[in-house]
Amino acid sequence: MSTGTGMQEERIKKVVITLDNQGKPQVDKGHEVVVLNRLNNEEILWISTEPFRIDFMEGSPFYEDQFDSANAYSGLVRRSVLKSNDRIYKYTIDIKGKILDPGIKIDP
Repeated sequence: MSTGTGMQEERIKKVVITLDNQGKPQVDKGHEVVVLNRLNNEEILWISTEPFRIDFMEGSPFYEDQFDSANAYSGLVRRSVLKSNDRIYKYTIDIKGKILDPGIKIDP
């Protein structure tokens, strides 16, 4: 059975990073906290026209804790990460020293 590109696209959550009037990073509406479904193998792809760096300072739900423009796919959520309605994995988006701190929640 083929999974085709349609199903592949559905499991990739695209988070678009832009700059506001002061040059501070911002994410598109609805992605201040991204909800990923671990059982559906969902991942994040961060997209920006500016070079960026992402750091998880207090634990990452992924196998890596740093990402950047060249490595913008999150990969799968670690198998040891459990669903939690209360836990938000905060991360930092850094573009030219200006910071934004969105988050990620894991569902199932």
